[in-house]
Amino acid sequence: MILFVHGGPASPLSPVMWMFQRPIEEYFTVVNYDQRASGKTYHANDTLSLKNTIHISQYVDDAIELAELIKAKYKKKKVLLIGHSWGTIISMRAGLKRPDLFYAYVGIGQVINTRDNERLSVDFAVPG
Repeated sequence: MILFVHGGPASPLSPVMWMFQRPIEEYFTVVNYDQRASGKTYHANDTLSLKNTIHISQYVDDAIELAELIKAKYKKKKVLLIGHSWGTIISMRAGLKRPDLFYAYVGIGQVINTRDNERLSVDFAVPG
C-alpha cells in the first residue's frame, strides 16, 4: 500500500497520475490523498467552512488519519508514504510524527527551504 500526498498546495495530480502511476499499480495499491478543499473532494465540501482548517498541522493530521484507515481497512502493518513537492512538507511531518505507521518515506521534488527555492526559481526564470 502506498499513500501518495500531492503537491500544490491544492494541486492534486489525480487527473494525470495514470501517466506514471499505472506501472506502480501492478505491484501496489495506491491511495491518492486529496488535501482539504482540493481535488475530488473540493465540490463535496463546503470549502468556506473549511477555511480555518487549512493549515499544515491539519494536513499532517489528515494524512495520519488516512494512513490509520488504510492500515485498518486492508489489514496492513504499515504503508509506504510518498510526498510530491508541497506534499513532501506534509508527508515528512506525518512520517516524523508517526513513524510507526510507515515502512518508508519517499520524497519526490523534496522541499527543504521554501524561500530559497522560490528565490532560485525567480533568479532562473528572470535572468538579471
